[in-house]
Amino acid sequence: MFRSNIQPKLMTVEQRNVGLRWLMNQIYTPAAYGRRVQAFVDASKTRRPARRTSILTGIQGQMAQRLSRGGTAERALIERLEGLAMLRPDLHGTLSYMLLFYCQVRFMMESGGQWDPTLGRRELAPAS
Repeated sequence: MFRSNIQPKLMTVEQRNVGLRWLMNQIYTPAAYGRRVQAFVDASKTRRPARRTSILTGIQGQMAQRLSRGGTAERALIERLEGLAMLRPDLHGTLSYMLLFYCQVRFMMESGGQWDPTLGRRELAPAS
């Protein structure tokens, strides 16, 4: 899944690929993604009147249901996004998109054999 035409001078292609896989697994842990979404919501000061509606309807609900099979961390992320949508209905569309985006990234990583939750818990990329 991860391909690049960048050829670093001080690392092998294998080291680059291992590092990229580690990085993707770090930034797309449910907790890390949830923290970035929370930071976005906190930074979004402008509030417009809006009706509270769930982001877990339609395709978003189906994708969230599939994601929730990943475990406790994934369910916590879904609950966090839904809670934020209820607190900030003015950001409903954006939060809905953020959920779809995360589900798409995870699906691509899983289908490409790149998703490894244990890498998300490591502080450094494994040596190749």
